Amino acid sequence: MIDYKKSMLFQRLIIKTSFLDKIGVLFVWILGSTALISMSLSMLIGSLKFNWFNDSATEIILAQIISFSIFLFVMAGLIINNNLIRVKITSNENPRDVVKNSLKLFNERIIHRDNEKELVLSINSGPFAYNRHLIALFENQYVYLNCRTYARGDLISPVHWVVHKRIINKLIKEINTRQPNKRP
Repeated sequence: MIDYKKSMLFQRLIIKTSFLDKIGVLFVWILGSTALISMSLSMLIGSLKFNWFNDSATEIILAQIISFSIFLFVMAGLIINNNLIRVKITSNENPRDVVKNSLKLFNERIIHRDNEKELVLSINSGPFAYNRHLIALFENQYVYLNCRTYARGDLISPVHWVVHKRIINKLIKEINTRQPNKRP
């Protein structure tokens, strides 16, 4: 369940969860943020301690750069995945109708939740879009969009954030083309 009030307040998608789930997410954040860095540092320290650094300095430095780049990409995905993108509906139409008509560009879609404040649906946006959800929250003439891909169970995939950005930009472009009538 989406916590609508907090999501609107913080401009981030906030899901209602239990205390144990919050502790689990905190544990995963701590583990994920320290694991890659500690492995990278232990590899560097081990290579210096056992004098491997002189033999394979370029490979060690390259491995450090690659592992740090992967770490930054995953952490950016975890942070960006909850952002809500605000779109102003300038036409005289109902924002919900504008969004629903714009969603026709995605071939297959299954609506999971459709009420006054939110619209959650599964979309098929490509060959590797196994469990991708598009979320639209409505507030007056504004629509707040979020896209997320679930990996195993209900874990959000941190590596699909580039695709999510592309999908939301495509949807915003479609929304903007469908609202020629401006509000007075």
